Amino acid sequence: MSRKESQEVSVIIPTYNRPGRLRRAAESVANQTHPVAELLVVDNGSTVDYTDVREYLDSLAIETTCLETADGGACHARNVGADAAEGDVLMFLDDDDRWRRRKVERQLATLDERTGLVYSARVAVDSAGNEKYKIFGDGGGDLSRTILLYNVIGTTSSPAIDAALFDAVGGFDEGMPGLQDWELWIRLCQHTHVGYDPLHTVEWTDTNGTEQMSSQVQRYKRALGLLRKKHADRFAELGYLDRRRATAHQYKSLGMKYHNARSVRKYPYLARSLVRWPSVGAAARLLPAPALSRLRRALWS
Repeated sequence: MSRKESQEVSVIIPTYNRPGRLRRAAESVANQTHPVAELLVVDNGSTVDYTDVREYLDSLAIETTCLETADGGACHARNVGADAAEGDVLMFLDDDDRWRRRKVERQLATLDERTGLVYSARVAVDSAGNEKYKIFGDGGGDLSRTILLYNVIGTTSSPAIDAALFDAVGGFDEGMPGLQDWELWIRLCQHTHVGYDPLHTVEWTDTNGTEQMSSQVQRYKRALGLLRKKHADRFAELGYLDRRRATAHQYKSLGMKYHNARSVRKYPYLARSLVRWPSVGAAARLLPAPALSRLRRALWS
C-alpha cells in the first residue's frame, strides 16, 4: 500500500435535497484543525435549489468541486466522488452529519503502511444537533473476523480510508439495497488492519423513530440476506460461538429496525437474538422508546 507523505485528504459529501444540511456539513470540514486538500460535493439528482449553498462552498478556503449525477442512491454518489478524487486518503461525510474539529488530524496520525482504515467513536445527535447518546467502537487491529459479527466501524461518515485500498476492493457495491457501508467494511478488513480513535469526533444524525418506515425495514432485511449470501464463505469459516453471535446481532438489528418503526414485529426478532446470544442491547429494545432514551442518557452522560 502506497501513500504520499503529505497524506492529502479528499472529502466526499453526497447530497440530496438538503442544501441547509449540506452547508453545516461542509462548514465542519472547513473548520478542521488539519486542512483537507479537496472537497467534492456530489448532488444526487436534487430537485431543490442549491444556488445559495454553492456560493457558500465557493467561499471556503478549500478546493471545492461540485458534481452532479442522476439519482442512483448515496453510494453511487460516493463512488462518483471517489473516482474524481485526487487525494491519498478518502473520507466520506453524509450531508446531515458533521465532524468535530480534530477528526481529520487524529485519523491521519493513525494511518500508516499497515493500517489502511481508521474509524472514530461518534455521538448520536438529533436533527437540531442536540446530543442524544455516545457510540463507542470495539478497538482496532485485525477486524477481519469481528466485522462479520456486526458493523463495528459504523456509519460512512466515520472512517478515513487509503484511496488505493478503496480502489483495489472496488468501492461501494451499488447493487446492494442497503448495508453498503458494512458490506464494504467487510471487504476492506480482509486486506488491512484497522485503527480506532476513541475520541467522539463524528456527529451522526440519528433519525430512527422519526423517519423509519416499514418499507425501509423490508429493504434492510433484503440487504441483510444479500450480504450473508455474498460473504457466505467467510461466515461459514466462523466458529460455532461466533456464528451464534453473528446471527444474534442480525436478529437484534432487525428487531431494532422494527422497534424504530414502532412495529410489534420487533418482539420475535429480539427474542431470537436473546436466545442465541444474550445482550443488553437486545433486551433494552424491549423497553418503551422513552424508557430506552432515558437509559441511554443515564449510561453515556
